[in-house]
Amino acid sequence: MKIQERINSLSPYVVGMSFRKGYVIVDTQFKEKWVVRNSENIKSENVGKGVYRYFGSAELISVDDILDLIETIITHNLEREEKMNLLRYKAEELKILFAEKSLSELKRLTFSISEPDIVSELNLDVPEITNDVVESPPDNNETDGEEQQDNVEQVEEKGET
Repeated sequence: MKIQERINSLSPYVVGMSFRKGYVIVDTQFKEKWVVRNSENIKSENVGKGVYRYFGSAELISVDDILDLIETIITHNLEREEKMNLLRYKAEELKILFAEKSLSELKRLTFSISEPDIVSELNLDVPEITNDVVESPPDNNETDGEEQQDNVEQVEEKGET
């Protein structure tokens, strides 16, 4: 692929490229909340408002190396955004379902995942839902009133206040 085609494929994220004093420099414009990263020989500088400058020594890296890293960052963040949108959509579906169905119907609700790899990765240990009320054990820092009073009396006996 020619360099112009490669830059066009990364548009609108790659906004500039230069070569200065033995360095390859590529300027990018990402969304401010995107996750960015460096590599061993490619560093980045946050110029502000989503503008990142990627650079490295021309002796160690090529323009293609920087563009490969940028392409990976773009792909990762676009996928991350799609996942978040899908999560919001599925959460809205569940909200509607929970609003419309009875508790007994919801207790019978199951999720079917047809991808074996996903199921094995989940490795969920889901507790059984019961109507029992479970009380938390008291916090180690909490004591009842009698124990607190006993402690105060012991301190006073020692002459401490």
